[in-house]
Amino acid sequence: MVDVYDTICLTLAANDSQINGRTTLQKLIYFEMAKIPEINIKPHIAYFYGPFNRQVAHGLETLVHLDILSERRFKKGYSAYEYSILERGQHVIEDLKTENKEVFEKIKNIVQICKEHWIKSHSLSFTAKVHYMLSIQDCKNGVTENDTIAMADSFGWDITEDDVKSGAKLLEKLELVKIRR
Repeated sequence: MVDVYDTICLTLAANDSQINGRTTLQKLIYFEMAKIPEINIKPHIAYFYGPFNRQVAHGLETLVHLDILSERRFKKGYSAYEYSILERGQHVIEDLKTENKEVFEKIKNIVQICKEHWIKSHSLSFTAKVHYMLSIQDCKNGVTENDTIAMADSFGWDITEDDVKSGAKLLEKLELVKIRR
């Protein structure tokens, strides 16, 4: 089993040792948890920017304090964060990649698919929101885009038809959901 610290480190390693944004990291790990049963992290909860996990937030903070990761805060009209693996952490992460080769390959695949679909926190947020709603509703046989927009209202999430279409494409590429058209 892979814990929250290992998952965070492997996710950064899969993205060239760097991730821009806490939200981006949260959503990548959310998708990884949906696809990789070896990841042992408590489930996400509904939150303003979509599914959120306190364990991931605390794990990220801990890895920064242990000097495994660096955190750089900058302003983009709002506070944003960039995380990267420090030199001290490189050795730890190389060991993790070796010990968890199969899990790392699965994580790399998910990160790569998300990168191809513009790995930005905004697009990952509404995609994760769509998946979260579908998983709560247990829509294994698929759902229409209009059903998804209606569900978003019940969570207080403002999701447009374009958001749903874009999110559906990513979810289908990740093989997490089937959208009926």
